[in-house]
Amino acid sequence: MYDDKSFEFISSGLIRGGDKYPGTYELENDTVYFKYEGLAPKAGSKAIISNGFVHYFGGKYPERIEIKLNKMLPNK
Repeated sequence: MYDDKSFEFISSGLIRGGDKYPGTYELENDTVYFKYEGLAPKAGSKAIISNGFVHYFGGKYPERIEIKLNKMLPNK
């Protein structure tokens, strides 16, 4: 998830490569609403942010993704 309200959900596993699902999102309180550019993953299009994770719900299966922040700081 990026500051410009875009995101990319990448679904991968041991057998398959990585299926990419890009789109935009809206954040309301602790709920994230994902709008996919094409097909949506089976995890669904709604999630709750809690305890450092994004917890998808309402899809065909639950999914949990850890929130990580990567920043490159300028040299001083």
